[in-house]
Amino acid sequence: MKKNFFSIAAGVIASSVPVSMNAAEPPVVEMWRLDCGTIEIGNLDDYSDSFLYPGRSMEFTDSCYLIRNGERFILWDTGLPKALEGTKEESGTDRMSLNRSVIGQLAELGITPDQIDFVGISHYHYDHTGQAADFGSSTLLIDRRDWDVVNARQDLSASFTPWISGGSTVQTVTYDHDVFGD
Repeated sequence: MKKNFFSIAAGVIASSVPVSMNAAEPPVVEMWRLDCGTIEIGNLDDYSDSFLYPGRSMEFTDSCYLIRNGERFILWDTGLPKALEGTKEESGTDRMSLNRSVIGQLAELGITPDQIDFVGISHYHYDHTGQAADFGSSTLLIDRRDWDVVNARQDLSASFTPWISGGSTVQTVTYDHDVFGD
């Protein structure tokens, strides 16, 4: 008896919810992971405040993400600098490499830099911003505090030249931000 009551109640509730016949179709959403480099850390203790990794090394994948929402795109992070493409750079016990540029990977998907509406930066470190300047026609989405650091440090300016110069749009954000307004 209880089972029938709950089935009937659920049916009544569902049938009382109005359904619009003119509801817009949701946009097609797709996401691709791009290979934005590899970082081999020779001594993890160099990057640890707890020093729990003596003599350990590790390889990290530097990923970027392309997201399509309808006809608009956001590129999340831009990886290691394009100058590393096809090379391996060593610094002490660390090595960085980049097999293919972001632009090259986008071209394989049939997408040009001008089609990227937004470039979202997780934080200002070089392994997340190395190819940002290649997307100067895009709106830069960056945390307000990170943008303040970028503007204060000359060593970071090359990746952000289109936006620092005032020729491109910057939108600083704090915490969550609805990129596509949906």
